[in-house]
Amino acid sequence: MGKIAVQRAKSSDAWQEVPSGGLKSGHRSIEQNALLVGSELSGSAVTQTPDGHIVKTRQEHEQNAKVDHSAVTSYPEIEIINGAAGISARLAALGLEAESEVANCVQGGAQRPERLAEARSIAEETFSRGVRSRSVFLSNLRNDRATLDYVAWLNEHGGEVRTTSTLPIRMIIQDRKIAVVPVDPDNTMSGIVICRMPSVVLALQELFEKIWDSATLLGKACAHNDPGLSIQERDILQLLTAGWSSVEVGNAMGFAERTARRKIRDLFARLDTESPFVAGYRAAKKGWL
Repeated sequence: MGKIAVQRAKSSDAWQEVPSGGLKSGHRSIEQNALLVGSELSGSAVTQTPDGHIVKTRQEHEQNAKVDHSAVTSYPEIEIINGAAGISARLAALGLEAESEVANCVQGGAQRPERLAEARSIAEETFSRGVRSRSVFLSNLRNDRATLDYVAWLNEHGGEVRTTSTLPIRMIIQDRKIAVVPVDPDNTMSGIVICRMPSVVLALQELFEKIWDSATLLGKACAHNDPGLSIQERDILQLLTAGWSSVEVGNAMGFAERTARRKIRDLFARLDTESPFVAGYRAAKKGWL
């Protein structure tokens, strides 16, 4: 009895030491102690933060991460093709299925010869069946003779080609039913996604139409908007007003940085300003944009 009384007295003294404002750092409540002891017995991972909060970790997160597979749906409308060889073969097969139109956004001005040869082979087959072709290339394709020759061939065979200063993504839309986009936009030949989901195809078709409407017919690339800016100057000004640097403008348009700086300087001189935003305002006011 004496020992029990001493233990009770010590427990009473310990509780008396707890500040009236509640348990602070270094003190745990009965519930916290019970949770920690219980976790040790059950093998669950429970930790205590410096301010005394109990945090359940491993088991709780594993439980929360469990997926109800009955709620997950796989989509047969999605197909992923990896590797350059597989991509080339699949795109050729898709071309054979085209019925009414193939619309393209082609990133990268200069195209590799082997890709141009593949594209021409597919286009020849689709043209023979009366399939419409619309393609938007980057403006800097004009700096590459092989790509220009391919585009000229497209025009001769009824293909419609336009150019623009920027493109958001490489894509192909076929018959308004199938969309093809890269898995990795920075490495278009590493893998492609072929999508037949109507909502996705519709969204990408709308994006293509907006790009197409604002792009310039290739045959008019050297023409001037009445009365002042060339198409190239308009593209440069649009990039500048979007906040692009001279280096970025040069890369997009296929110029060396020195050439880009010179063209920008000449453009600003014509609009009597050093500000791209003022230049954009004045060009729009003149009806040049």
